[in-house]
Amino acid sequence: ISPMRPDIIGGVTAIAADGTVIDTNYFTDEKAAREGEKQMMTPEVQEIMQRFGENAGQIEFVDLKDPWLH
Repeated sequence: ISPMRPDIIGGVTAIAADGTVIDTNYFTDEKAAREGEKQMMTPEVQEIMQRFGENAGQIEFVDLKDPWLH
């Protein structure tokens, strides 16, 4: 998906009728994802993430260790 985060192999974004946004990312493995989280972001990505945080409201992160995809 991005040369900056080769650990991310895909994702899905869903918007519920009440406006709730569910953004799901899939990673090669947990170790690679944790290492990717530690990387320094470019100024452009930092700006995008800052704007996202300002507009997103309540954010909750959930790690699914063994998801079932059907």
